[in-house]
Amino acid sequence: MRKYCILLIAMALGVAGSGYAQEARSQGSVYLKTNIPAWAALDANLAVEFGLGKYMSVSVPVYYSPFNWFGTQNKFRVIGTQPELRGWLRDDFSGPFAAVHGTVGFYNVALKGWDYRIQDRGGKTPAYGAGLNLGWRFRLDRARADRLGLEISVGGGWLHLDYDCFYNVENGRYASSEVRDYIGIDHVSVALTYRLGR
Repeated sequence: MRKYCILLIAMALGVAGSGYAQEARSQGSVYLKTNIPAWAALDANLAVEFGLGKYMSVSVPVYYSPFNWFGTQNKFRVIGTQPELRGWLRDDFSGPFAAVHGTVGFYNVALKGWDYRIQDRGGKTPAYGAGLNLGWRFRLDRARADRLGLEISVGGGWLHLDYDCFYNVENGRYASSEVRDYIGIDHVSVALTYRLGR
């Protein structure tokens, strides 16, 4: 059960924090992005991306969810980021890209039916890690100003988790502490993108 919980945290940090971009017409272009699957998990998220030249960009997402899902035994509280350094095959920042990313995020996660709720140890030990992802950006409004886009990406990597386990009941007491390393999928994104500027 804890294995699935760790996978869920990895996906949360990656789903909410990844997959944002749009074509850079000039080095001064800025893009705003949001990851649709993260919103389905009640994870508010927004990313800013800017070009570093003709074939490189940096994307910095932030995601936040303070919610319990319909009761105290279902919660997916996270705050974190997964910045990416992207390399593009096209100089207009469309089409395929590859990226390296870092991850850092605080979490408090539980689902009904789980024996335990897990939370970063003492609220002071965020999950952290790194990985690689691949993606593709599509332009949605070629006839207009090429401002709207859709980006799909997936990635994998390593996450280090140092967390406390609490019984998954209201005000559940402390049960244990664990340290784990996760290797697997840590980034999934289907993002809407919007290019600012010219």
